[in-house]
Amino acid sequence: MSSAIKQIEGRSGKLTLVSPAVPQATLVQPWATRPDVGSPAGFGGRPCLMTPADVTAVMVDATGQWLPLLAEFTDERRMPWKKFDLPATFTENDEGGARDEVGLRLHFEKAAPKPIRVVLEGGLPRRVHLLNENIQSVAAAHIEPTLWQNASDIAEALYDQHIDLINHLYDHAMDDPDMFFDGPAGGVAAWPLSTLLQGWREAALRDEPRLAFVVKLADTLGALLQEVALVPRKQLTRERRYQQAGRVNEIDATCLRWLARQPGYTVAEKAGAKQQALGIDRVEHADTLENRIVRELVCQLIESCDRYLAENAMEQEHPRVLAVTEFKRILDRIWAQSPLRKIAPLVGIPHPNYVLQRDPRYRPLWKAYVMLLKQNLQRHEAWRWRHRLWAEAVSIAMLASLSQLAPGSAATRSSVLLRTEQQAGRFIDDRTSLGRWELNIGEANAEGLAPGR
Repeated sequence: MSSAIKQIEGRSGKLTLVSPAVPQATLVQPWATRPDVGSPAGFGGRPCLMTPADVTAVMVDATGQWLPLLAEFTDERRMPWKKFDLPATFTENDEGGARDEVGLRLHFEKAAPKPIRVVLEGGLPRRVHLLNENIQSVAAAHIEPTLWQNASDIAEALYDQHIDLINHLYDHAMDDPDMFFDGPAGGVAAWPLSTLLQGWREAALRDEPRLAFVVKLADTLGALLQEVALVPRKQLTRERRYQQAGRVNEIDATCLRWLARQPGYTVAEKAGAKQQALGIDRVEHADTLENRIVRELVCQLIESCDRYLAENAMEQEHPRVLAVTEFKRILDRIWAQSPLRKIAPLVGIPHPNYVLQRDPRYRPLWKAYVMLLKQNLQRHEAWRWRHRLWAEAVSIAMLASLSQLAPGSAATRSSVLLRTEQQAGRFIDDRTSLGRWELNIGEANAEGLAPGR
């Protein structure tokens, strides 16, 4: 540990980036002697973290993730260093760049972990999305979007398109009868590279709004969601309440102890001037787990509809946009009239009960909630690692270009391994190995392109 601190202090008390052209990562640590050196990471660049070579791994405190190791190298003084990939900014802000502090923990081979803080500043912020009581103001606000808002919406639309492509391929990995595939193995599904590139071309060259998950839900859940939300399932519960003494039909030990503490000898004397006693009453209410799931589903769907309509604001007459618009109108009416609005919001990660698993009305809503929650988690994670997701999307675009230049190459017959869950912004597994590309380098003549490889 002492050698690592000396090495860090030897580089102006900072862990800096490799290239001076990329903004540096400013670290706030106890041994930082010159906090004015360097600039915060971000400003559109790809933030990276340099550490001494004896750092074995770096963990993000908030999420428990390990930072991807990019490279190991030596500097001009022959001092060994490691370079780790940092997450991007993730703060919601509509007025300017995002600024975040990320807590990291440096792990050493023969020493205790060391906590540090990384300041990320100037990155692209997420668009602010209001929920619950402020949800109606999203549609009611007619504010001209700023440059930051437009950039955030465009970036999220690109990442959503990439995530939709990967999810579509993974979900249909076992639908192709020509594939030798027995199911997901270790959370990974195999697809031919040609199929991946064909799906990418269809998504990239589309001339209509994308078939997002909210579009599918708009075609199937509108009537059912309206029926359940306006007439939710209720249950009877036993609650202790003060009632007229003559109407008390049931008591328990707590009610008996209350009655014993009251002054008087008879029940009428103990009931007092109001003639009220503590008893068990049966009350009907809708504050159940399944209804909390429906309430959360409505909130999530309203946000998804707003995002999809903002993304396709120039194509309002398209059938998909019209379907989402009508679905959004139904959701607004549900939120305004449903008794579910008054129940407690969902807290924590729910475990499905019997109603969510078996009831014919609630079971489709539970499945939709799980799928929507999965996609939202994918989007949130992708935003933190958007530079890595962007690199993967660009890699697929380059492979699509190469497949056009060299259609008969061995690489086009390779397979791609797709993860069911992304790993630091990457869906393509690192074990994916492609064949070689064979480009035609023959010279053009009067008869066309001369043969040559």
